[in-house]
Amino acid sequence: MVAKAPPDGYTVGVRSIASHAIAPAMYRTVGYTPGNGTIAHVTVEALRQLTRLAITHVPVRGPTPPP
Repeated sequence: MVAKAPPDGYTVGVRSIASHAIAPAMYRTVGYTPGNGTIAHVTVEALRQLTRLAITHVPVRGPTPPP
């Protein structure tokens, strides 16, 4: 999604491997939907609150597919 977004400065992508690679490798079931409440999600939410930007959270299921 981010790679194909227009280069207008309005799209930001933030990722962390913890919820998608580390936790599933350590636990049989992770008990949550990866993407919600991760460090990337919380960081962008804090940025939104500090700057009062209109940001939309777009959750994805699992890792991003290759282009």
